[in-house]
Amino acid sequence: MSQGTKVRLEWRDGRNNTEMWNEICAWCIDQYGLPGGKFEWHPDTDYMDFYFYDNKDAVHFELRWG
Repeated sequence: MSQGTKVRLEWRDGRNNTEMWNEICAWCIDQYGLPGGKFEWHPDTDYMDFYFYDNKDAVHFELRWG
């Protein structure tokens, strides 16, 4: 995994439905392109970590979804 600014979203933190996660992921791809260009995402059993290569992108994402 590349270095980046991490934003962690908990699965159960008010985002426990498929529609909401579809919206988050689609919005992220729309804003930043496919994972690997400007960001990466790594799901876990309790959360999904988003790593942004540019700190400004991480702040933008955190303000929108955090």
